Amino acid sequence: MLMKNMIRFMTIAMMLLVSTGFTACSDDDDDDKVSWPTKGNAVFDEPYLGFGASISKVKGVMSGQRLHKEGSTSGSPYLFYYGTKSVESYSYFFDKSTKKYSFSVVDIPINSSNDPLLQQTTTVLTSNYTFQYYDEEEGDFYFLTKDQKTEVMFTINVDDNDNISLLIFFLPNSSSRSVRQMLPLSGKQPAWSAINKAKELITRH
Repeated sequence: MLMKNMIRFMTIAMMLLVSTGFTACSDDDDDDKVSWPTKGNAVFDEPYLGFGASISKVKGVMSGQRLHKEGSTSGSPYLFYYGTKSVESYSYFFDKSTKKYSFSVVDIPINSSNDPLLQQTTTVLTSNYTFQYYDEEEGDFYFLTKDQKTEVMFTINVDDNDNISLLIFFLPNSSSRSVRQMLPLSGKQPAWSAINKAKELITRH
């Protein structure tokens, strides 16, 4: 299952890294003694959010978690880790030119609108993050961390009858609110049944 998801996800990764819309502003001197996970919940452990860190820094923070693959696509490095709890995988992506940490992706295998994991995930998001808005056209949900330093996009799409449910963590970018424009998801079909169920659950809070 992980290999199948990796092949699927690396297709996503290749297109994600084409984008120059994600920026990083931290540096390696921050949080020298951080070890992952720093924050968790019932569904996932929050990825390390030290944007701007080097590859070696992220590997150091994640040293307690098993690394599945390290590589690059189109010259942009990535680190692909095995999941914890209900997560299939955690991935960290780095800027092609600076090799600094730009964004992370959490792959949560939500199979349908009736999957209990959908309700668990929306409960975690509304309890631990601040809901910002819902993109009616694309079906994406946007949240902020409580310190307002990181934006989180929750997206559920269908690719060859296989749901792709992702949490994408990145620095807020006021000049480009639509993260979807930077992602390869425009060619995928939103999983509207699961999205509508998620909307119901999120707006209920």
